[in-house]
Amino acid sequence: MDDSIFQRGNLSLSSIEHFVASVEDGSMSAAALRLGISPALVSKSIARLEKRTGVRLLHRTTRYFALTTPGLAFYERACHIIDGLRQAEALVMWESPAQKCSLCILTSDFLAVGVLWPCLRKLQVLYPGISIEIRTGDFDVAQYSSGSANIKVWTGPSEERAGAIRLAHWPNFFVASKQYLEDNGFPTDLDHLTDHVFVAGLEDAWTIQGPEGLKTVRHKAVFRSNAPDLIQEAIRAGLGIGLTTPLGLERELASGQVLRVLHSHASPMSEGLWAETPARGCHPAHDLVLDSIRDALNEKLLVDLPRNQWAA
Repeated sequence: MDDSIFQRGNLSLSSIEHFVASVEDGSMSAAALRLGISPALVSKSIARLEKRTGVRLLHRTTRYFALTTPGLAFYERACHIIDGLRQAEALVMWESPAQKCSLCILTSDFLAVGVLWPCLRKLQVLYPGISIEIRTGDFDVAQYSSGSANIKVWTGPSEERAGAIRLAHWPNFFVASKQYLEDNGFPTDLDHLTDHVFVAGLEDAWTIQGPEGLKTVRHKAVFRSNAPDLIQEAIRAGLGIGLTTPLGLERELASGQVLRVLHSHASPMSEGLWAETPARGCHPAHDLVLDSIRDALNEKLLVDLPRNQWAA
């Protein structure tokens, strides 16, 4: 941001921005990398702020970085200043003929590749002025706090927290490779699952919805991973039965290489694809991106997947 538009003595907008970015990113070096400046410049900016205010805003050593009590109070108010200026700048740029906008989306690796990339690629063709950054990781996206992210996207059970928006239902079904089922038999009810082996996430049990209501199915998996794409690879390889989304297995389901079992049982309908923005509606591009994801995913679920694989 242009420092000349806000400067009073030694208190400059860039110093405030560097301080906020350091807190958001967890270190001065990470903030410097994101802002495209040197860590020394960030350190000097924060030192100027502390000299101006007369208090220490951060506890920092080579291994420790945390806000002081005055630093927390300053950070909370500084965020309002930076956010307000970012929103004002973004709205003005969006209203220009080029409709320019920069967005940062925080999500998982699986959703980034399988869901977001295909629809955002099409969106950028329609709106070339939109610049998109996608950040991924194996953290809990729903709980992760990142002030630099405009939109967070994740999957999971029903979210009652303010700001969470359901983009689509996200059902997970029991599936296995055709070869595995030919070798080990087709389970016809939940009790038959005790005769089978599983591939799963890091959880020890699944909550399953069926004609009898919700039931807990405990399992001992021969393969576990917190990466959905690896779970699907294990299913393709015939390691066992898995509970997973059909997205990513469209070709195998269509060809019959992977089959759905226990058609009347799936994850609860409360499972969904969720999104969160700092303030939905504060920028038209936020709604544009979310609507594009929603439309693309719902179309994919209805068109690309064999209907018999979705039959209850």
